[in-house]
Amino acid sequence: MRLAERTGRVLAALASKDVIGGFNSPAFVLPSVGLQRERQAMLPQPPELQARLKNALVGLPIRAARLEGFVKDLEAARSRPPLTRSDLAGTSAALLFDSLLVRRDANYLVLMPLRPPVNGASGRAIDLAVVNEALVSADVSKVVLIDLLEETTNLFENYLQEAKFLSGLGFIAIILLLLFSLRSFARMIRVVIPLVCSVLCVVALLLAFGIQLTIFHLIGLLLVVAVGSNYALFFDGGTFSEMESGGSQMQVSLLVANLTTVGSFGILGTSQVPVLNAIGSTVGIGAFLALVFSAILARSWASQPPA
Repeated sequence: MRLAERTGRVLAALASKDVIGGFNSPAFVLPSVGLQRERQAMLPQPPELQARLKNALVGLPIRAARLEGFVKDLEAARSRPPLTRSDLAGTSAALLFDSLLVRRDANYLVLMPLRPPVNGASGRAIDLAVVNEALVSADVSKVVLIDLLEETTNLFENYLQEAKFLSGLGFIAIILLLLFSLRSFARMIRVVIPLVCSVLCVVALLLAFGIQLTIFHLIGLLLVVAVGSNYALFFDGGTFSEMESGGSQMQVSLLVANLTTVGSFGILGTSQVPVLNAIGSTVGIGAFLALVFSAILARSWASQPPA
């Protein structure tokens, strides 16, 4: 709390200069024991208090006797033991205090969120360089200034890059697994091409509608590959010819299965929740396109003998 109070004095000076709009601190709720003792020592003794009240009440329609309760409360506050965390139990102040203080194994982490300045420039961002310079000049140790927006953005970008890299490795693993299972490079290409076409078309459609791609769209594309691979494998080889000669039952079954997938994820695509909307719209469109591309490419390859 002493460190929070020292830091608070620096931040208060910056707030007075409109560098920041203000800040919050657990020391506002529960000052350090030392500061509480200092404030108690500043309270006047009863004789001095009586003299001050007498001067203050000159010309006012209030008798000093009416303030005897205030005098007793002040004397009790002057001799009261310092407040501790247990004194805040069950109050809203305890919730605020605990939200700004993180207990660790050997010490505590104090959070002091800053508010941007508003006077004269609404919405103006905080000049972190000025704040950091003030803290360094005041020799406030163990204080780290963090730009949460920048740190969160960097964290998300690193995670997205890692996800793209791992997705690429997964796609390569799928190709190798198909090549090992089908034992034919040509058949592997027949299975992979519809998946690639589906993914590219989905991405193109999302971008055409002005939708910014996120990690959730990437997850949806992985599901498109997973669902679409079933259609591509189904149409592989001579299966398409068997479907045309074997009646409509197989075609209806395949279409119903696809519409079930498209309908389920399509409903998710109408959700107002960003995660469900991104995954649902991506998989709904991609699953349908995977079936279409698999059927179209299978028809063009139907006259060719299996490799």
